[in-house]
Formats: sequence, structure tokens, C-alpha cells
Amino acid sequence: MKPMIGLFMALLVCAIVKAEQTVVALPIQLVGNLILVEGKADHQRGWFVLDTGASALVLNSRYFKGKVNSDLTVTGISDGTTNLETKWVKFALGDLSWSRQQAAILSLEYIEKTKGVKILGLLGSHLFWRHELLLDLQNNTLQIKRVNRSADTWYAHLSALPRTVIPFRMKGGMPILNIDVEGHGLKLGLDTGAESNLLANKTFQALFNNLTPEEVAAFRGIGKKIRIVPSGYLRDVKVGSLYCRPMKTLFTDMNNINRNLSGTQLDGIVGYEFLRQFFVSINFRSRKITLWELKPHPVEIIAPGK
Repeated sequence: MKPMIGLFMALLVCAIVKAEQTVVALPIQLVGNLILVEGKADHQRGWFVLDTGASALVLNSRYFKGKVNSDLTVTGISDGTTNLETKWVKFALGDLSWSRQQAAILSLEYIEKTKGVKILGLLGSHLFWRHELLLDLQNNTLQIKRVNRSADTWYAHLSALPRTVIPFRMKGGMPILNIDVEGHGLKLGLDTGAESNLLANKTFQALFNNLTPEEVAAFRGIGKKIRIVPSGYLRDVKVGSLYCRPMKTLFTDMNNINRNLSGTQLDGIVGYEFLRQFFVSINFRSRKITLWELKPHPVEIIAPGK
């Protein structure tokens, strides 16, 4: 090999290795229980909801216009399906960029009204097919790394903490966790955009002995319809080798999402109430979730009528 060619190849290899090792660290803004990250779509910069419950990048129709795509629909927990407009955009999160990314266009007006903040869109899981996410809600940071199919240890600073590693399959864009509640096995989607945990109505009676009931709660899907559903704090939840603290959980109809999304039938989804208890790594290349145990925060459970 000629010297100049050898030098060029060495520089190319170094550049590739450097790209593979780059970790993009982004601050998180919590609004209620929504996880917001700053991003840029085309020339607009602003807040996006981290939402593995969505499979694609979603842009707010208030700020972006697209073209009707009859081949694509969006499915909510209980609001049926909606035809989509789509748009190709240049997208960036910090130093991480996508030169041409297809985005779905949907109204996110209900989020903006309830949270009082401008929301440009949702960060669905397809953005991260070649990446690993490390979510730290204790320090309000999200780290993103492009990874190969083999596991690595770029988060070695967490090695001393109790942890569990869980292989996962997908339901739409969501990773599926197998969770145990005192012998009751549940298949739950991990949805970083869910402010509350949601379980199917059919599980309410089976889990009643592990539930501290509350009065009913209001629940809203992707549409405008508000439902009043049973709620409570679910105890004795085990994921892998780790136990969760009691989590606020709502019970609702999951038939629509199970009917319209391919994959395993879900018993529910877990979101912020679950995520805030751990350091959470989601590796979409290796299809593994790693959880590290955080120091517990006190959880006060108030019985109805108190």
C-alpha cells in the first residue's frame, strides 16, 4: 500500500471509530410527566417529546405542513386510527443529525394547551433504530450513542449499581417488557411518552390484591376524548431481578392498540412512573433494555377518603 493511501485509510478508520464512540448528551426538560428534549426540524428549533410509544418522528401540524399519505395511519390507545400527512425533513438532536427523515404530521394542540408549552413534535423510536438511549431522570439527561450490534460499556460509571438486563421484542415502535406482579405475568409496552402507567381493564380484578385503589382519574389518548377510568397504586411489581416502588396506574381499554398494531398482545404500558425509578438504557440494535436501580424516593400513598 502506498504511504498516502495508507495514511488516508488510517484517518478513515479513526473517523469511523470516533463516530461510533460519540455520545450525544442532551438536557431534559420535564413538563408534568412529559420528557422534553430540544431538537431542530428543518429551520425550526424547539421542544420535542421523547415518545417510544410513537414509531415515527411526529411533527405538530400547527407549525409544519405535509401531504396526505394514504398508506399510513396513526393508532392511539383508545381513539381509533387517523390518516396521516407526511413530510421529509432534515432533523437534528444536538450533534446527531438525520439528513432526510420522513415525519408524520399530527395535531399536538392538546399537549400544548394542557402543558402551556410550545411542542414541535414527538421523537418516535424509529429515529433510534441504530442507537442506544441512556435515560437519567435523576439528573435530567438523555445520552444517545450510535452502536453496532454488540453490547459495549460506555456507561461504565453505572457498573457498581444493581442492574437487570432484559431482551425485548417490539409492538409497533414500543419495546415489550415482561413484568411479574406476584405470579401474574404481564406484557407491557415501554412508552417514554406516557405520563401514567396504563393497564388493560381485564387485569383490574386479577391485580386487585396488589392495588391501593384511588378514586377514578381522567385519561386522554391522541384525540380529544377524555375518559374517566379506575386508578390506584400498583405494588409488588418485579422487572427482571429488580422490584419497583408502588406506581400510579390507570386501567383502560387496550383493544384498539392491540387490534391495530402488529406484535404481541399487550396487557398495558409503562411510562414516567416506571422510568423515574431507574437509569434506563434502551439499545434498539441489540434489542436489550438495561435497568440500574436508583435510590428510592419516598412515595406517600393516601387511601381514599383521607
